[in-house]
Amino acid sequence: MTEHGYVCLLLIHLHFPDATSLKAKRAELRPVRERIARMGLSVSEVGHHDRWQRATLAASLTGGELGRLRESADAVQRWLDARFVHGARVDGTFVSMDELLDERGDPPGETVLSMWGRGSETH
Repeated sequence: MTEHGYVCLLLIHLHFPDATSLKAKRAELRPVRERIARMGLSVSEVGHHDRWQRATLAASLTGGELGRLRESADAVQRWLDARFVHGARVDGTFVSMDELLDERGDPPGETVLSMWGRGSETH
């Protein structure tokens, strides 16, 4: 049986038109981050830290079935569309672990851990 691993990466651009301070933006952003995390994604604010009305989040999800990842990403998009009447833009991509390893030039079957400072191990 072949093992498959996929990664879904999302860049989420949000607008908070009613926020009049960073504190107000954070109060609106916190439940959004929490909800996305409850949907199974890892999420982090990656842009517009100093802007009152804007935020950019990066979110990721991994899994063994591409279809399920797409369903999860679609669910996030639908929730954001319902939550943000002014719109939320979501840029996303899906990639297999094989594609990631091929782009780096690593041979199939080799796990590279050097980015974590532990060297490489072959399985």
